[in-house]
Amino acid sequence: MTEAGAAYEPTDLAGLAVLTGSLLDEGTRTRTGAQFAEDAEKLGAQFFTTAGYTQAAADLTSLSPVFEQALGLAATTL
Repeated sequence: MTEAGAAYEPTDLAGLAVLTGSLLDEGTRTRTGAQFAEDAEKLGAQFFTTAGYTQAAADLTSLSPVFEQALGLAATTL
């Protein structure tokens, strides 16, 4: 667990936590947002990220047989 969310961002960077959280699934160093979405869809997986006032979260949903692959895909966003 780490301190995350708007409560921990500098006042001159208001909104940074929410912006960062919402952009995590919009592409990675190796995949565009469309490629990331297509790869997740091929696995039948869903990946969502968000940030609030005192937290940031990532949510990954997939079937058990492809969870390891889905987790690897999600890990590329970090």
